[in-house]
Amino acid sequence: MQYVYPLAPFEQAFNDYVDTVIPNVNSDLWLCHDYEECKGDWSDCEVIRAMTTVINWKSNVGNSDTTHNFRTKLSVDLRRGDYVKDIATGEVGMIVWFVDKMPDCNKTQVSGCNLRTTVYRPNGVPEVIDPRTGTLVQEASDLVIAEEYPCVYTTLYGRYDYEMRNNTPGIAPDQKIEVKIQFNEATKQIREGDLLDIHGILHRVMFVTMSTVDIDETHGVMVLTCERVAGGS
Repeated sequence: MQYVYPLAPFEQAFNDYVDTVIPNVNSDLWLCHDYEECKGDWSDCEVIRAMTTVINWKSNVGNSDTTHNFRTKLSVDLRRGDYVKDIATGEVGMIVWFVDKMPDCNKTQVSGCNLRTTVYRPNGVPEVIDPRTGTLVQEASDLVIAEEYPCVYTTLYGRYDYEMRNNTPGIAPDQKIEVKIQFNEATKQIREGDLLDIHGILHRVMFVTMSTVDIDETHGVMVLTCERVAGGS
């Protein structure tokens, strides 16, 4: 005989567990679907209860040492690319895995953000010329695309090579950096050639990968492959 168990008891059991006070496991967090709306002030964001647990295979590769298993109640509208901020500690993380709806909870993984940066386009705002006089009204300026965004960045491990460049001083390192940033209406404008600062060193976006953005392009994580700009420190 095959037994079919109702889902409600499993879901209620998880809800009771996550509501229990367990230090360093269960916590209250703000949930941010769109950083443009909660930037600078998280107080209007939804407050959720979540459980975080360590991953047994964690290592230093791919920033996985700051990645944890993350579970919330099924009633929470949790999506890949969402930011979460621990109300008690102020730590910010990003949901980097697809969110699986299990019988008792939402199950995914969260990575701790280790960078806050601004992505901009050099001379993205064109100069303004008075058509009557031909005089310059406004000089060209940089176009800010995503300002002070929390990100998860990692070094693409491998041999640290150097290569010759034209029109640049000396030789430049071609070690690549991967930056994960939330996909939204602002960041979807990021393209190859845009610049961002990584701990005081200027980097250029080489590739924009959308493989972890949903098919309808409503949410997800954009992956920016960047390289150091020669003389950009």
